[in-house]
Amino acid sequence: MVIREFDLGKTVVNLKKSALSLAVSGAVIPLDKSGVLDKFGDNIKAVLPGLVKVHGLTEGFKEKFLSLTSQGLLPEGYFGHFTHLDHVVSSEALNALLELAAGAGYSNNLRRFAVTLATSVPGGQQSSLIKALYSKMESYVNERNVDFVAITRADKDVERYNMTPKISEKRALISKLRQRNVGVAIPAGDSVEPGRHPKGASGNRINGLQKIEDSDLVDLYETMERYRPTYFQPMAISGTWLYFNSDRLLPTPEAVAAFYYSENLGGIDLAGIIDRLGIKHDVGIDITLGMPITQEDMARNLGLNWRKNSQEVNDFLMIQVAKMLPPYARGYYGQFVKDEAISH
Repeated sequence: MVIREFDLGKTVVNLKKSALSLAVSGAVIPLDKSGVLDKFGDNIKAVLPGLVKVHGLTEGFKEKFLSLTSQGLLPEGYFGHFTHLDHVVSSEALNALLELAAGAGYSNNLRRFAVTLATSVPGGQQSSLIKALYSKMESYVNERNVDFVAITRADKDVERYNMTPKISEKRALISKLRQRNVGVAIPAGDSVEPGRHPKGASGNRINGLQKIEDSDLVDLYETMERYRPTYFQPMAISGTWLYFNSDRLLPTPEAVAAFYYSENLGGIDLAGIIDRLGIKHDVGIDITLGMPITQEDMARNLGLNWRKNSQEVNDFLMIQVAKMLPPYARGYYGQFVKDEAISH
């Protein structure tokens, strides 16, 4: 049964539960029906590293990061959540931090990262396609010393999908923290609404960052703090919305072009077709690391009792992310950012 279909000019891509086929000029070229999504996932794993660029590793950043790591502090990474691809892309920056720590001889202080994601992702409640690709996503991040930890969202998974939070989920995260050398990263707001488009819009015309009103950032900080001193690590991911449509929960034409550009389908020049249709196959994805934010930094900006006002904390932390995003992706937090452009 066809789930969705989108048009790439003369090339139509049909996403099915068990098969992906390309119809080129009316002729259908079926891929391996028994493993088409495995192939799509393998192509993502092969191509994505060349599309993602990590920024922000300045000498000033390295000095502060290594100083904190040498003292045993663990990072709570957080990023604006635009698409389901963000969890995978974040692993590139997290792995860069792990390599930086290891290169300075601090691998015992920071060995791995855990990235939280909704239980409804691997469970398939959000999308059967994402569920089918989950093992490839997980394999990708595991290769970069990152693990997924699934958490049932009280305000979305419970209400929307009638799911029940399990005590084992929290235990899985606690078990990571008890290792005392595992950092954590979370998608702030835990929804891909920022990556969705206003009605009739497409491409970079997205909603942008939404106001974060939950207390997850502070709650996680205090949970991590029970095991090791902690600091906030802002991360800004930009461009994943050009590869994954958060309105329809489907890959975009640019994604199909990028991940199949080098494929030879029964002798058909797919790269030539993509080029003739004018579909970009090499759009870059940027992830920028902001300066680490310690509790001293928080107190200096928000006062000694900063933990007691989660909304002030959310706003302050998300403004740091907004500063590293292009103006059209800043959304609600754009009103607090004076500079109108970023450069890499």
